[in-house]
Order: sequence, then C-alpha cells, then structure tokens
Amino acid sequence: MTSKFSILLRCTLLVLFLLLNSCQSLEITSKQTSNNMEVSTNVESLGKYVNWPSPPIKVFWQTREITKPSLLPGPIDRSLIAVLTFDDRTLDKIIQKSVRSQQMNRPYIQDQLVFDWFPAELKKSLTPSETPGFFRINQDGYEPDIFVKSPFLQGYFVRVGKTSDLFIYLHTQ
Repeated sequence: MTSKFSILLRCTLLVLFLLLNSCQSLEITSKQTSNNMEVSTNVESLGKYVNWPSPPIKVFWQTREITKPSLLPGPIDRSLIAVLTFDDRTLDKIIQKSVRSQQMNRPYIQDQLVFDWFPAELKKSLTPSETPGFFRINQDGYEPDIFVKSPFLQGYFVRVGKTSDLFIYLHTQ
C-alpha cells in the first residue's frame, strides 16, 4: 500500500512541477510579446519583411504575435501592421499595378489592432462591423502581392483616403 501511495505522490508532484514550469514559460512569452509591440519608423528594418516597389518616404510599423501561447510546440503566427507614406507618383503606380481584393473588398481589422499612431484619415474610415470585435475599413482593399515577402504572405492593403499613405496588414497564417 505504501509503495502505491509513494508512486502516486511522485506522479502528482511531477505533474505539479510540469504545470508550474509551463506557467513560467507562458509568463515569459507574454513579456516578450509586450516588448515586441513598439512602433518602429525604421524603413530599412521593415524592408526585411516587405518588398518595396520603391522605398517609402516614411513608415510606422510593428509586428505582433497572433497565436495564443500554448503548451504545445508549434509555429507562432505573426502579423505586420504598417502605414507607409509614398510620393504621389509612386503611390499611383502601386495602385495601378495592384488588384482589388475579391475577399477583402471592404477589409476588416480587429478592434485591438487599432492604434493611436494610425493616421486620423484611417481612423475616420473605420466603422463597427457586424462581427463583434472587428471594424470594417471603408476603403477599397487590394491584394498585397506587390509587398509580400516570406513569412508575411497574406493580407491586404488600402489607400488611406486621398492621402499618400497606405495601410498594410500582412500575416503568416
């Protein structure tokens, strides 16, 4: 009887140890995520993730993890959110070369991804969608092909009103 109790106690302690260890791992992941949410204005750094038809004049961007922390091993999906400012001539060429998105005619964005660094014109174009937790962007959405570079191969971009800004949302999943 004592040996069964001893084995059960050891198994219980092992399970508790593994659970506590995984909780610490999740805490570390959360801290890394929050540190990764700073907005960058570095054009060169963004060029590692995005193809340029021509370098933008100005950028604001950040990447975010979009996979919830898990105890299971596997890839972490990420998103890239950016506002790019181009000269008018380059912007017109980008729009002319791009295809309007069939899936994202009026793109959605999660409400948690609307940041204070977004241009006012972009914020004005957002309306609550019929899907809770999302906004609809009342601008034409375009296929992101002109900008995509691995691992960010999916998403869309929109022209921000009649400005020289483009809003880009790319993701890995």
